[in-house]
This record gives sequence, C-alpha cells and structure tokens, in this order.
Amino acid sequence: MHKPKITTSNQKFNPSDILEFNIVDSIEPGAKDECRLLLANHHMKYITSPFENGDLIQASITDEYNKPVILFDQFKIDTISYNNIFNPARVEIRALSIPNQNAQKKQSLTFENQTLAQIVTYLIQQASFIPFIDCPDIQFPNMSIKNESLEQTLKRLAHEYDCVFAIKNKTIIFSKKAYQSAASINLEQYQIAIQYNARKTYSACSIDYYDHTQKELIHYKTSTAPDSETYKLYGIAESLEQAQKQCESELKKQKPTLSGTISGPGQLIYSGAIIKITQFGPLNASYEVKKIDHSLTFGQGWKMRLSIKGV
Repeated sequence: MHKPKITTSNQKFNPSDILEFNIVDSIEPGAKDECRLLLANHHMKYITSPFENGDLIQASITDEYNKPVILFDQFKIDTISYNNIFNPARVEIRALSIPNQNAQKKQSLTFENQTLAQIVTYLIQQASFIPFIDCPDIQFPNMSIKNESLEQTLKRLAHEYDCVFAIKNKTIIFSKKAYQSAASINLEQYQIAIQYNARKTYSACSIDYYDHTQKELIHYKTSTAPDSETYKLYGIAESLEQAQKQCESELKKQKPTLSGTISGPGQLIYSGAIIKITQFGPLNASYEVKKIDHSLTFGQGWKMRLSIKGV
C-alpha cells in the first residue's frame, strides 16, 4: 500500500492526518510544480501549532516498507486554508516549487565560435546547476546575451531551437530528447484519450540574419512561396546556419499534432518521459509526458493523470 511521506521545516506530519495528497510535476513552459495537502485537523493541532507561509515541504511516496518509490522537489508553502473549523476540521495547504535565485540573476555575455551545447552547458554550470543536455549541433560565430537571466536565456533558446527547458531541483534540462528514458506501462490498466489537433500550415518560413562578412542584415526565406503562405520569424539570427535551423524548427511546429491524457494507477514516472502507444491505429506514436498529477486519497490508493503530446 503506497502512502505519502511529508515533512516540513518546522513540523512532521502524521500520515494518518493526510486525507488527500496531490503533486503536479510539469515541464510545460512557465509552469511551476505544485504540492497540495488536505489534512484532518484533529484536536485543532494545526491551529495551536500553525503552519506559516514560506515553510518548506519535502514530499515523497513510499511503499509498505516506508521506502521512497518516487521523490519530489522541495516546495514552499504559498497558501493555508482552514476549512470547517469544527466538525470535521480540515486544513488545506498549497505549496509551489522553489525558484532558484541563481537562475534569476541577470547577466551580459558574448560567446565566439561556440556550439549551442557548449554555450548552454557553460551557463548552467556557472549557475551551479547540473546540466542535462541533448540539443541540436549548431555552431555560432558570435552570440550575445544582453541583460538576461539564465532562465530567460534558456527559455528563449529552447523556443528558437525546439527544445525542452525545465528546472528540476538541482538539474536543468535543455534537450530535444526526454529527460527520463522511455516509460513502460501496461496501457490496458489506463483510461486513454487522444486528440488530433489540426492547425494552419505554412509552405515557407523567413527570418533576417546578420552576415558578419558583409556586415549587414540579409533576409532569409526557405522557398519562393507567396507571403500569405510564409511564416515570418521576428528577431535576428546570428548566421545563415542559425537562420536555416530556426526556420526548419518552426516549420516542424506547423504540422498537425497529437495530444491527450492517460489516467490510472500511479507509478514511478516523471514529466519528460516518452511513452509509446501502439494500440490506436492512426494515433500510434511516441508521446512526451508534459505534466503529471500524482494523487493519493484516503482509501483509494495512488492514482496519476498524464498530459501527453506526440513527438
């Protein structure tokens, strides 16, 4: 029987007080991981010994031998709600993942004759994070970062080169591949919903780039398609090669996409994993797990709901 194990910076929880436990683990842009607890407030003990905003929570899910099955980042308590002050007394706690200050410091840097992987690795290690990198092999004659934080820079580069960017505890992910190796689950135990998302497509893509030899801006376009069928990228690429890569990446995004949800028994899986679906005919594909909602409810065991997107 799985159960949650929770500790805070100033209290230890009694597992029998936990009525509901939810963890949202996400690699979606701008998302924060979140922890939610619903506690039985027996004898008003969480009022006489109250929580405080800013208290830290460490969460895990353990097996029947009290060994961790899945570990989560630390969270900082954001809101505390006291519901039904008397019968039955409840306390609801919502906590968010903790932003690392090293990722928020702004800096200005210039790189010459470096690859994208070399630049990203340097930035991550300088901020004392562990890099997980597998990105396109692109060489930059010159790249400038002007008054941007590490988080702002990596978000921008991830968007330009179609990569996953996420901060998970002390690790920063910047990768076209999954952070976690392919997950193997028996899909017969799960409820699966898949959507085919059609979208407008473009025949060509264009962007301006700076030619360091001619010392001027040059307009690059992937084909001679009319303007009505051309997707225009704003900003300036550092080279022709970079312009080609950005346009190629953007045109790939124009294709119809597959997305959906998988719901069922909980297991060891993190956002960023790849799940291969083979039982759905034309919807068969490899799907990246963008978000997971892990939940443990008294008497119902460990459940999870995955938000997935075709890759």
